[in-house]
Order: sequence, then structure tokens, then C-alpha cells
Amino acid sequence: MQNKNLVVGFAIAVIVFSCVMTALADEAKYGHIFFHLFIIAAGIFAVYLQAKNAVITLMIAASAVWAIGLFGGLEDVAPLMAETAVIILFAVIMGLKEAAFKTEKLKLVNVLTYKKEQLAITHKEALAMEKENTHITEEIKKYRKNLTGN
Repeated sequence: MQNKNLVVGFAIAVIVFSCVMTALADEAKYGHIFFHLFIIAAGIFAVYLQAKNAVITLMIAASAVWAIGLFGGLEDVAPLMAETAVIILFAVIMGLKEAAFKTEKLKLVNVLTYKKEQLAITHKEALAMEKENTHITEEIKKYRKNLTGN
């Protein structure tokens, strides 16, 4: 992707911004909006870098937050639905990209295997032609020798 550096840079900027704003902003006024931005940016960052472990880490962190919410540690767990849906979306995107990569890799392996087989066949044919050429050359030398009388 030609804009990969731009997307990754934007994601890093949003991650830094959301971390700072989460620490500084009033939760009663803004809710979890900056944390949502953080999750989206981290997901974009992970998808574009093919960082499967980052998505897995986000899923583990989300499950820990869900556990805190279910045991009464958080007052409002409704925003967790959107956060979890976004994380699951990124996991699905990563899975689809990995499946597409594996399919493309398998195609390349098949092409390379075919080319190696064709190269081996061509090599065998070249050896057979070389053997035939040597045989013909020997016959020519033999006829030349007979014709010249040596």
C-alpha cells in the first residue's frame, strides 16, 4: 500500500492524542470517546502493520475491562459494547487479510513448484540433446576419418 506510512503516522498521532485526552478530559462530560478513538487507532495501526498480536492484546484488554464492568467496577458498561464490536471488527479484518495472504502464498508456491518441474524436464531434454549431439559428432568424426583414409 502506497499510503501505509501516512496511515500508520495518523494512527500513532491519534493514539497519542487519545491517551493524553483520556488522562486530561472529564469523564462525566466526554464519556469514553477518547478511549474509543484509542481503540480505533490501535486497531488501524495493527491491521496495517499485520500485527496480529496487537489485535489479540486489544481483545484481552477488552475482556479484562468487561470483567471489571460485570463485577461492578464500572458504572456504565454500555460503551463497552461499541468498543468490543470495533475490536471484533478488527479481528475479523485481520483474519480475512491473513486468509487472503495464505491463499496468495499457496498460489505462488504452486507456480514455483510447476516452474521447478518444468525446469527439471527442460534440463533432462537438454541432457538428452547433448548426448545425441555427442553421438552425432562422433559419427561425423568417424565418417571424416574413413573418407580421408587416416
